[in-house]
Amino acid sequence: NSSYKKKEDKKWSQEINRTKVEKDPIFILGHWRSGTTLLHTYLTLDPRFAYPTLFQVSNPHTFLTLEPLLKKSLEKLNDKKRPMDNVKINYDSPGEEAFAIAMMSLKSPLIGWSFPRYAEYYDKYFTFEDVDDEEFEKWRRAFELYVKKLTFHHKKQLVLKSPSNTAIVQHLVRMYPNARFIHIHRNPYKVFSSTLKLYKTAVPLSYLQHPPQNLEDRIIKQYDLLYHAFLNGKGKLSEQTFTEISYDELVKNPMATIQSIYQHLHLGGFEKARPLLEKKIIESSNYKRNNHAGIAPEVIEKINSRWGKYFREWGYTLRGANDETLTRTGGQDDAESFTTTAESFRKAS
Repeated sequence: NSSYKKKEDKKWSQEINRTKVEKDPIFILGHWRSGTTLLHTYLTLDPRFAYPTLFQVSNPHTFLTLEPLLKKSLEKLNDKKRPMDNVKINYDSPGEEAFAIAMMSLKSPLIGWSFPRYAEYYDKYFTFEDVDDEEFEKWRRAFELYVKKLTFHHKKQLVLKSPSNTAIVQHLVRMYPNARFIHIHRNPYKVFSSTLKLYKTAVPLSYLQHPPQNLEDRIIKQYDLLYHAFLNGKGKLSEQTFTEISYDELVKNPMATIQSIYQHLHLGGFEKARPLLEKKIIESSNYKRNNHAGIAPEVIEKINSRWGKYFREWGYTLRGANDETLTRTGGQDDAESFTTTAESFRKAS
């Protein structure tokens, strides 16, 4: 990696540094397992937009050099299902730029996924409120460099999706004053159940130490931290640059929901993207949904106590600790939408 990084820096660093981001990115915001991946998939069907691939976020220092060398081998690999759901991915699937920036800066809450015993230490990088100027500048420079590098490579407007960005909208809008922001929210009980599965399946693949046994409390605290910062920061966004949708809206009527995003944010060109969206909905009609275990009554009480204001913010109903639908099943994950949207599209057609 170090050798290839030296070659890549020598060959392209000057061009990357000179690259101008003509159109600020479109940022998708929302907690993990809220439907951000589905929304990212739909929006990036538009050929006017680009996104960082899984390969590019995994190799931020070297992807310009390594991807051409490995492309034929990577294309031969079979698609794999993500550990936490049935979404198929390959090296070229949309990725989260936060993983790249975590490697480039070492200033990210995602590092807590590898060192779970120190996760609370890395939580300060959710908002950067308690970090010094030098640390913040290191993160900011890494972020802006990576966006320039992606722009240099793709030469298109970027659509970026990282749940951790939800807590730093006030920083992002300063860095990219003309950026567009889309927040997607989902019933918090379902988010909790699906995030718990994420922490039991996908996150352990990154562990470099044994985690503490308090996943439920960790998720509850993290959600509160993320959305407390978001509600404080979204006042920095203008009505013309920010829109908010629910996961249920996207599932029930994806075409109308995506069209409304285009209209609200004045993105233009929806009719050219429509056929690609229609095709994707139909292709995904056989997607199999996941079910999750129920939520224990004592955990429901904690969720209601810590997350009550977020239920009210988006109009979700608080349930009792002994509600059968919550203690029996936590609901289906965000991948269920591929089946539901296909059915709704067929009926609409």
